[in-house]
Amino acid sequence: MKRRTVLLAAGIGAGSMLGAGTAEAAVRTIDRVGLNLDIARRYWSPASIITLIKLVADKGGNSLHLHASDDQAYGLESALLGQTVAKAQLVGTKYTNPRTGKGFLSRAQLASVIAYAATRRVDVMIEIDTPGHAGGIRRLMDLTPIARFPTSQVFSNYAPKEIEVHSSTAWAFVRELWAEVLAMHPTATRVHLGGDEFAGSAVEKKAWATGVSALAAALRTKNNVTSTVWNDSIIPESAALLSRSITVAYWDYDDWGAAGTRLTMPAVASAGFTIHNYNGYYLYWVPRTYETVGDRQWMCDALRDWWTLGYWGADRAMSETNTKLRGACFSIWGEESASLSEATIISRGSPIYSAFASKVRAI
Repeated sequence: MKRRTVLLAAGIGAGSMLGAGTAEAAVRTIDRVGLNLDIARRYWSPASIITLIKLVADKGGNSLHLHASDDQAYGLESALLGQTVAKAQLVGTKYTNPRTGKGFLSRAQLASVIAYAATRRVDVMIEIDTPGHAGGIRRLMDLTPIARFPTSQVFSNYAPKEIEVHSSTAWAFVRELWAEVLAMHPTATRVHLGGDEFAGSAVEKKAWATGVSALAAALRTKNNVTSTVWNDSIIPESAALLSRSITVAYWDYDDWGAAGTRLTMPAVASAGFTIHNYNGYYLYWVPRTYETVGDRQWMCDALRDWWTLGYWGADRAMSETNTKLRGACFSIWGEESASLSEATIISRGSPIYSAFASKVRAI
């Protein structure tokens, strides 16, 4: 499970800090520093999202990544999927789909978030995670079938919560879903196309690389956006087919499974991909009731004292001035936070994010 963040523990050292030449540092540009917010596994109100945008901007960041779909829910209004304000229950500012019990951001609410972000020069990048983590989308399609996109042709028969990467119907559906999302965010400059943790062998990963490259090209032509994917499925066979115009959000390292198959962050850089560091050890936070003040302080200290832009594993580093490393993002995942208020999460998380941002600003 991707979101199984390990709380930092005493005794973990900085590992080997790899040096870098000043000439390389002089030409490297950091273009993305920000926050990844999970709005699929946990509902976030527009007011709290705006508060987090303010935090990002105040700390010198320039991006908000909204993880809007996962197995638990689809976090946006969608006429295509039958999740609309007209059919929703409204309590305060929260729209809830009565058939799933899940909250979502309306088209108007998303627009207000994007408009505020623009005033703070914070770019909003929406992620619709496919082919894996598509259970929330599947549930809505089961409740409101789409005749031209039968689920038998959109979803895998061996992994029913995953988009079928070999199906042209599935890719046509994903394109239509993205058309709807980008109609809600017409000023988008970047999108995140997912790509993490889906079943299958190298054959499926090659099919995904071909399909997602075509999708990225279509979105760039029609909507003038650049695309990002997670690194999970970038193996030698798929890397050869994946467009170099796609940025890689690198979070996972081979300690957590599939050792020796997916490319390391240094290998992804050597293959010619631009990278944004989402390190799953230092830069992932899963708020939960049983964490302590000491746990959070340790994360702050570790970010200030140990983490660098070049860390791609808990204690594995590459040159932090590698010109392919173009930014970093801190993630707040929502699967264990149901009992915590938004205000509590923001209060507890702000010092951790601040430690991250201060370190990136010093690069």
